[in-house]
Amino acid sequence: MGFTQIPIVLDGGRQLAANLFQPDTDRGKMPPKLVVLMHGWGADSQDLLPLAPRLAGGVPGLAIIVPDAPDICSANPFGRQWFELASPDLSSDVIATACQNGVPVINQMLDVLCDTYQMAAKDILLGGFSQGGMIALSAGLAYKQALGGIFCLSGGWLTPDQNILQKPDLPILLAHGAADPVVPLAMMETSQAALVSKGFAPQLLIRPAMPHSIDEAVIDGLATFIARYSIEQS
Repeated sequence: MGFTQIPIVLDGGRQLAANLFQPDTDRGKMPPKLVVLMHGWGADSQDLLPLAPRLAGGVPGLAIIVPDAPDICSANPFGRQWFELASPDLSSDVIATACQNGVPVINQMLDVLCDTYQMAAKDILLGGFSQGGMIALSAGLAYKQALGGIFCLSGGWLTPDQNILQKPDLPILLAHGAADPVVPLAMMETSQAALVSKGFAPQLLIRPAMPHSIDEAVIDGLATFIARYSIEQS
């Protein structure tokens, strides 16, 4: 139903496998808007594919691309990772450095998508769940062209001392569960404060009883975020 498997060819011939979702009526057309949805640590693109039809439903022509992370997960050979989680402390410098080292892959991916679909970066919303949301913030805020928006679900901004190239009016959504035992809500609160200190005004969606997951309210909230900023930029 609307999915096409595509390769994203990076520098040196390295490839990311990805799934592109377009409504059946739009398949084969160049999408005017694109959402990049990145999975969490130890998962792969299949984990988030069911969200694509719902997220694309509010914007005519919108496509969703769900890539696989470049590396096999160190803790799960059947899953993938955007960067190594070499410490149990998500606030450690080791984790921040690993995340920063993964940023070039995301930037290359964005370059390829802009070229492939002949669109400006402002027509792309970048985000993901958990580790996917973490690297979306780090890579997106440092991307050389203005993006359409960034969203982070159950994650956080690990690299607040990084170079920032996005303007403060960039739409940002942070969604989190207050009962998250994997990435505590405190990480989202710290990320919010850091973003505000840099001049950004992130939107917040806190789910009181949600663990480390994506519930119906978060799906609806993200769909609204995507629809609002995709339509405003048209």
